[in-house]
Amino acid sequence: MTAALLRGEVDAMTAERYRDTLFDRLGSDTGPHAEALRAAAERFRADLREYPSRDDVRDRYVGEVDEYGPWEFAHSRLARWCLGSTAPVPWRTPIDTDLLALRTVALSIGVARRRAHGTAVDRLVVEPDDTAFDSGHTLAAKRRAQATYESVVGSAPEPLLVTQIGRAVEDLQVAEVGFGGGRDRPMWRERLEAYLYALVGRAKLEAFPPLRDAILDPD
Repeated sequence: MTAALLRGEVDAMTAERYRDTLFDRLGSDTGPHAEALRAAAERFRADLREYPSRDDVRDRYVGEVDEYGPWEFAHSRLARWCLGSTAPVPWRTPIDTDLLALRTVALSIGVARRRAHGTAVDRLVVEPDDTAFDSGHTLAAKRRAQATYESVVGSAPEPLLVTQIGRAVEDLQVAEVGFGGGRDRPMWRERLEAYLYALVGRAKLEAFPPLRDAILDPD
């Protein structure tokens, strides 16, 4: 509890510093943006309603199977990482719902995750009858993801984009090729999981620029 209180104080001081910095840089050169944020949030919310749930996707691609191979593993992971099991709620505490900018950015991240799922499924190199997975696919996916990162994010990304891409960057960081195996973990599993992280991380990065633009300029 003490740690949480101290963290809250640090977060509050950080927010105040950002506010003061913005006022120093912008001065009176500002304009209202609440309506634009509200419009973007409603558009994102409508988009989210169009996507299937995690359970629907699992039933479509996995269902009831006797053997759990690369195909089932891949689709289960993608569904778990990208889709919610119920109506999407991208914030964690009740107070967050009153913060319009936070709510809009959170909804944009939810949309990006769901768009990334469709992209990742389309690019997936796993077939239903596969019983193994070549680590070469993982290395190639990591190279493509790194190239996407450099083209989308670059060396001086915008603050809004930095906020949106946080989880996508984490996906790329954990996309390490594994060589482990054992009685309970087949050799292909770690290789495929690393491939999936790179695959979905890249797809999220590609999804964010238009969502960023929808927040900054919804017209």
